[in-house]
Amino acid sequence: MFVTFLTVSISFERWLAVCRPLIHRNLKGTFLGSAWIHYISSVVLATLVNLPKWFETEVVEEEVFLGKEWDDRNNTDLWIKTKTYQATALRTNPTYILYGMTIPRWLFQSMGPLLLLITFSILTVNRLKAFNARSENRNEVRVTRLTFLLIVEYLVFNIPRKIIIILYPSLHEIN
Repeated sequence: MFVTFLTVSISFERWLAVCRPLIHRNLKGTFLGSAWIHYISSVVLATLVNLPKWFETEVVEEEVFLGKEWDDRNNTDLWIKTKTYQATALRTNPTYILYGMTIPRWLFQSMGPLLLLITFSILTVNRLKAFNARSENRNEVRVTRLTFLLIVEYLVFNIPRKIIIILYPSLHEIN
């Protein structure tokens, strides 16, 4: 999810540079104009979105009998302790599944970033077309094309995962 937020953040920065150059120029050289703001905001958002996942499972310690005979059950050498993971009541709660897993997954991993990337890309490309028609400076165009390729790469590598996310409930019912 960090990569998703980072890609959207960079896409926004490119949109700002192309479509709102005065704002972008004023932010350059400040903390808000540095690469650190992209990194820190992505880390914070990814941490906050994934925070409930830490409470979905718990470690349970069980004793397992390794012997073969019923009489050997009193022998403490034939018992070992194993740790297993078990779903908590939170993970099996239908309200949490809907509002804590499904909707945030759609908002923060699927549709939200996809819509933002498409919007920023379309706005940036439209502005570049107008810019190319009246300018000879190609440096900003090259950087924006590289960013656009980064966004296309993100979409190509994440579309199969998005399809699986969409189909997961129906696939889960089949099994």
